[in-house]
Amino acid sequence: MAVKTVFGMADGVQPASRHLQLATTLSVCDSTEPASSH
Repeated sequence: MAVKTVFGMADGVQPASRHLQLATTLSVCDSTEPASSH
């Protein structure tokens, strides 16, 4: 999205907004668990 916006701006197209919100998801895996205390 950022590259598309930059290329559009290089062609003289102004972005519709200064803010863009993208849909995201969080994937919780074993590597994101808190460290276990020993």
